[in-house]
Amino acid sequence: MKVEENGDVPLVLTSIECHDLDEGPYGQVIYKLETDPGDEELFNLHQTKEGKGILKLLQPLDYDRKFLYQLKVIAMDRSNTGQVNTAINPILVEVIDREDRPPEWLVVPSVTRIAEDVAKGSFVLQGELVN
Repeated sequence: MKVEENGDVPLVLTSIECHDLDEGPYGQVIYKLETDPGDEELFNLHQTKEGKGILKLLQPLDYDRKFLYQLKVIAMDRSNTGQVNTAINPILVEVIDREDRPPEWLVVPSVTRIAEDVAKGSFVLQGELVN
């Protein structure tokens, strides 16, 4: 999915629903969200009474900080004894760059001396910048 950088938050990104045909606790699904270290405060996964997971973006994203987020939604049954059964849904969040940074000089001479009799239109300075 794609999200524009510095967009409005909170923002619902998607809803997730997983079904388990077992009975009792083995048929009840709960969700867990895993993110890369340092991204825990950006996203939230809330479970509704109807059993859906709602994935939200909580803070604006900055393309220049990170342009791709890898999330994992883990659906687990409520087993209280024995093996807990899981299913994993990977989600990629791509940040769309808004071109919000000004140009930046890479190379520029600190002092340029020009003769007072230099001809009009003469080459006097070369700099390099990136945007």
